[in-house]
Amino acid sequence: MVLVLLLAYLLIAASFAPSAYGQSYPAPRARFAGRVLMTAALMMEGALLGTLVAQVVALQSVFARTFALILLAVLLLYPLRTAQRLAQDIPVYRQRAAAWDAREAEIRALKAGGAQDLIVRFLRTERSQDLGDQADFRLNRCAAALYGVNSIVAVPMDK
Repeated sequence: MVLVLLLAYLLIAASFAPSAYGQSYPAPRARFAGRVLMTAALMMEGALLGTLVAQVVALQSVFARTFALILLAVLLLYPLRTAQRLAQDIPVYRQRAAAWDAREAEIRALKAGGAQDLIVRFLRTERSQDLGDQADFRLNRCAAALYGVNSIVAVPMDK
């Protein structure tokens, strides 16, 4: 069990190192690998702890099994709480999807009209990173390649 924890710590530190070296703190995209490693390590620790507890004869009483079942039932409620909290965000997700769909329709209409250097609407309400006002910005270059145009620039516009 100690070996799993030590290995997980080393792998998480190694996955954070490139981003932390450049920014002094790992970027959100770099923390994803660390979360995956931590989740896998915690699952492995749980499996090892369960195997260890199953081998202890003193813990195989009716009281211990009842306690374990009650604990399991309580732990099963947490994902339901999370699902309920996420369900409250569905209208916001629908609104974002509609804005993205409208902008995509705008991009396709401009391209169909023969434009190759597009100026589109900036989605200021997005919490995620959006297209920028510079054609050489990495997301703008990717979007231009995706839609098959020379460049795409997003600027704030009135409706």
